[in-house]
Order: sequence, then C-alpha cells, then structure tokens
Amino acid sequence: MKNRNLTVDCAKGFTIILMLLDHIEAVGYTITSFHMPLFFILSGYFFKEEAIWVVIKKKAKGLLVPYVEISFVTCLFEVLHKKYYLGIDNEEIIIGVKDRVLHFLMGNDFSLAWFLLALFGGSVIYAVIWRISSNKKLIYILLVLSVSVAGYLLGNEFEQKVYQCDLMLFCVLFIATGHMFKKYSEQINKIPSYVILLVSLVVWILGIEMHGLTMALRIYNMYPLCVFAAIAGTYCVVKLSSYMKCIPYYGKYLIWLGANTLPFMCLGNITKNVLDWNSITNINNRYISLIIQLLVFSIIVLCQKAIKKLFMYIKDKGKSEK
Repeated sequence: MKNRNLTVDCAKGFTIILMLLDHIEAVGYTITSFHMPLFFILSGYFFKEEAIWVVIKKKAKGLLVPYVEISFVTCLFEVLHKKYYLGIDNEEIIIGVKDRVLHFLMGNDFSLAWFLLALFGGSVIYAVIWRISSNKKLIYILLVLSVSVAGYLLGNEFEQKVYQCDLMLFCVLFIATGHMFKKYSEQINKIPSYVILLVSLVVWILGIEMHGLTMALRIYNMYPLCVFAAIAGTYCVVKLSSYMKCIPYYGKYLIWLGANTLPFMCLGNITKNVLDWNSITNINNRYISLIIQLLVFSIIVLCQKAIKKLFMYIKDKGKSEK
C-alpha cells in the first residue's frame, strides 16, 4: 500500500461493498445518491495536469482495456450459464452473443461497465477543458457547467446512449469537483471541518429524501440538488473513511478492497448480468448473501494475484537463466 492514499482506498472499498449490496437487492436511494459519483470525484482528485495525448493513453490503458476484459468475461460466463445451467440450445445462445457483441461495440451494454466508458470520456473531455481554460477561471467554470448540463439534457432526451456519451459529459462536473478540491485544499482546510461536514450532511439528506441521483438509470430528481447531494455524500463518506481505516482488520480489508476496485467491479458485473445470486445460494437474507459474495470474490481476487505473481516469477527466473 506504499504511496497510496489509504483514506481514499478505504472510501472506495466501503463504496464497493454498498454497490454489491444494492445489486443484490435495492435498498433505497442512500447508496445510489453518491456511490458512482464518488469514483468520478476521486478520479478528479488524482487528476494530473498533463498533455491531452498522455491522458488519453493512460486512461485507455486503465479504463478501456478493463472495459474490453470485463465485457468479454461477462459474455463468456453468460454463454456457459445458458448452456450448462439453463440448458438453452446453441442457436439461441449464438443470437444472444451477437446481440451482446453489437451492444458492446456501441458501448451501451454490460451494466457496470458503463462506468469505465463514462470515466474515460469524462477524463479526456475534462483534460481538454483544463488545457484551454486553466488560467481563465470564468471560462473554465462556464465550460465545466455547460458540458455537464449538456450531459444531463442528453440523458433525458434520448433512450439509446451510444458510448455513454451523456454520462461522459455529465460526470465532468464531478471530476472537476475532485480536481478543485485537491487544488484548493489549503484554502478549504481553513474552514472548520465540522462546518463542512454539517452542511454536507444536510444537503446529502435532502438529496436522499428527494430520491435524487441514480446515474446508471439517468434518474436526476430535483436536479441540480441531486448533484450537490452526490458531492456532499462523497465528502461525508470520505470523512467517515478517515476513521474506518483505523478499525482493526475491517479497516485493512476496506483498504484492500479499494486498491482492487476493478476486479470486484468485474465480478459484480458477472453476478448482476449473468448469475441469479439468490437462486444459486438459496439465501434470502441480503446481508448474509453480501458476506458470502464478498468472501467468494476475495478468494478469487487473491487467487488471481497469486497466479499473476507466479507467472512473473517464472518469467523473471527464465530471464535470469539466459
């Protein structure tokens, strides 16, 4: 965990658990009000003011490659599930695969994978905005707001969102929020933390009560209050995580989860799109189901890491013997 922000990892780990819980059984608007915006905001917090082509290259490797991998693995599991668990004939499976591939190429399938496309596009768009207006505050603010509002309007206007283009635009405001929070952290820290926390709690609760934001479904109740509530909720969870990370064992587990966000998203994507978790486990209690799911996912991720280390060891050993 060297050189990592443990509070951020803890916040991401805690949010991944909430995401999995919400996908087992929807538990209300508290989770959806902030859980995906949090990842966009934290991405903005670590935004580096680099050349646009550098941002594209890094984000393509870190987001588009996992998008392809997650989509492929999900499709593979879906085929195996249909053939060997449901007993569906090959012709129907082939039709399903063709449909999946078409939606994959258009960027509008595989529920959780939308986040990767949206974050890639949003990061590139924000990098362009920052490059052309970093020294012009008014233009910067107008561009960020205009792009985000355009995403909101597109999300409400069109049913099919090719390549998640509306969310790419909408999330720019969240990325900008994270970046500005980091950039002006010294000035923000001069404000008593309890004041920011109190205001954030009030705004977040208002957003939840108004059944605010669910990004994947394009639910923007009481816009723009739902946006402010998402930002406020993120602040509250990150603040809470600064304490949770100190809890023995539990804190370390959350930090480990946060450092392995993508594998857990991939596994969550499979169980949401392919497997009926409740029917397989025959468990009706969502919390017990969540614990078992976390245990199974953790074992899979640990095995994957062990195999990766083994291959690296064999590769390095082969090089040293030459």
